[in-house]
Amino acid sequence: MKLEDYLNVLKNDYDGWDNQYKFVINNINEDISFAYSRFNDGEMMGIKNLGSVVARGDQLITQSLQNHLKKSIKHKQKNYFIGVPCSICYLDYYNLANSLVGDYEYKVSAVACTNRNWAKFITELTQVIKGKKIRFISGSDQKVSFLTEKMNFNIVDHIKLPNKNTWQYFSDIKNYYKNINENDIIFISLGPTSRILSQMWFEKKPNSTYIDIGSILDPFTRNVRHNCHIGWEKGFNKTKKCEICN
Repeated sequence: MKLEDYLNVLKNDYDGWDNQYKFVINNINEDISFAYSRFNDGEMMGIKNLGSVVARGDQLITQSLQNHLKKSIKHKQKNYFIGVPCSICYLDYYNLANSLVGDYEYKVSAVACTNRNWAKFITELTQVIKGKKIRFISGSDQKVSFLTEKMNFNIVDHIKLPNKNTWQYFSDIKNYYKNINENDIIFISLGPTSRILSQMWFEKKPNSTYIDIGSILDPFTRNVRHNCHIGWEKGFNKTKKCEICN
């Protein structure tokens, strides 16, 4: 199936979605600045186990990275949304995340915009993103032509870093926030490093939006489809069913 046809399939109505993704759509639509850092199983594994390898084998957890992940998941700020793992699929990591985040107004699901909600999120994102100025920070294998030509992304800058062990390039990218203008929307797809940059840049420039987008746009930027991206032509994705997250 051609990518454009695949995008149109996502517009079909289906059962099983929920409203957890709406905070992203509504904030963009209403020009409310926010940040969203998603601490799913890989990030929590990194916080728990120094030396582990996460991000589908692309990122070694060093002491420095682990320390920064802990800082970012503990950070508190108005409109800084922290995504935590599913309490059924990853109970141990869910408990660890909650022990670090605590009682927090902006605690949400790490997969709010994917799994059962992915088709809804993509369809609505292409509607609310139109006319916004977007900066895209990604691995070197990602292309944005489909986003700009077919999905209403007005990308004013695209910064690429190596895919493998991206954290070692943190010092090269950490001051990029100085280029960011008020009301810009920054999508970051750099593995665990994204979680840290979203939090850090939002703290420094809270009048812009920072979304740790991860692999959510992979079919359109890398021509790679994970289980959450597959199966929509039949009405749902192929990720394992779960009453909480899928």
